[in-house]
Amino acid sequence: MWRALATLLLLVCSGAAIAQNNVCAKTAPNARYAIAHDQFVMPPKVKALLLDIADGNQPAVSDDVQQMHAAFDSKQMSRWLDWALFEATYFNKASTAEWLIAQGADVNATPLQPAFTGDSHPPEKMWSPLQQAADCGNSAVLEVLLRHGADMYASIRQSEPMPGALLLAIIGVHERAIDVLLDHGYDACLVHANYYPSDVTAAELARRRGLPDAVVQRLASLSTKCAEVPLHSLPKH
Repeated sequence: MWRALATLLLLVCSGAAIAQNNVCAKTAPNARYAIAHDQFVMPPKVKALLLDIADGNQPAVSDDVQQMHAAFDSKQMSRWLDWALFEATYFNKASTAEWLIAQGADVNATPLQPAFTGDSHPPEKMWSPLQQAADCGNSAVLEVLLRHGADMYASIRQSEPMPGALLLAIIGVHERAIDVLLDHGYDACLVHANYYPSDVTAAELARRRGLPDAVVQRLASLSTKCAEVPLHSLPKH
């Protein structure tokens, strides 16, 4: 995760414009390969579930989860359902994400990534599904997460704030994801939220990233009266 954050900061500070591009879609085949070829430490039933999620095989996903319920205790089940939701978000499987939430996956979890095979480092906490969807530009999944109560400001309310969904969507040049967040009431004034200098507005970041004028203008219109807001006072949703 920290390498990703370093890249994010470099992009923000450089202000380089890029074309809209879903990097997650390009890397998804590599991610599926890693799962299929046991590059992560996970139970076989979880491996089967993640491969079926990647392949968009919903009937098999349902069967996989039933088998996991029979094999795992409640704590293990919760851990792997949360990870499955994170992966469904990454692979842009909106209907599967919605189904997993109905099965008990936590829409606001920051799940543990399975350890790499042969790596002695402990599993690492990842971003929330909302951050992942915004970073990937997976707007359909973003809609599902927000509809099911995803906390828009959880990442920036922490004592050590992480990048918020709007910042990730702007840096990724994900026009539709930005619109989804704003349509659901995301406060454009909170694009920095102790993570980036407050004198750089959402509209300015969008302009630097080469987003369309309509997006820049919408962000500008929503951040004309920004003021410092204590993070502990942010709404939960």
